[in-house]
Formats: sequence, C-alpha cells, structure tokens
Amino acid sequence: MPPAPSTYSETSNHGGHTWTNYQTAGGTRGPDIGYHQTVQVTCRVRGYVTPNGNDWWYRIASSPWNDAYYSDADGFYNNGQTSGPSNTVWVDTRVPLC
Repeated sequence: MPPAPSTYSETSNHGGHTWTNYQTAGGTRGPDIGYHQTVQVTCRVRGYVTPNGNDWWYRIASSPWNDAYYSDADGFYNNGQTSGPSNTVWVDTRVPLC
C-alpha cells in the first residue's frame, strides 16, 4: 500500500480569505484564495464557526501560505469537484486531522 500523501488538493468554490488564527478567523490576514483555485492542504481542524455552522478549517500548504495560514473549509467543494454549483459537504474527510 502506498504511503498517504502529505498534502491534498482542494478547489475553492467561491474563493476565500486566509488567516493565521483558525479559532477566531483572525490574527494576520493572508493572501486570498481565488475563485476555483486549487490549493494543497496539509490537514483539517475545527475552529471558528462560519455563519452556516461549519467549523472546519484547512491548513494551506501551497505557496504563498506555506502552512502558516488557514481557510475555512466552507469555501471549498470538499468532494473532488473543481467546478460547478456549491455543494453541502462541509469537509473532505480524506484530509487528516491537524
């Protein structure tokens, strides 16, 4: 069996902000993730609850975030899609916990 990947591809369904503090959706704001941009994520963690109730966040491995910023999982497809309408999957459970 091959080893698990160290990062996972996730595609934004509407773009999103990035932050150094996932617990408050604050700290230092990083570069935004673009509309339909695919990024590599390292892990998932529960943090600040978005307005629809989703509390999952991804640590963004891709440059320029370099594992120093998080983005709420609500802004991603979370099911392997790279385009199309938003879905209701709150987090990609293939991504390991932080």
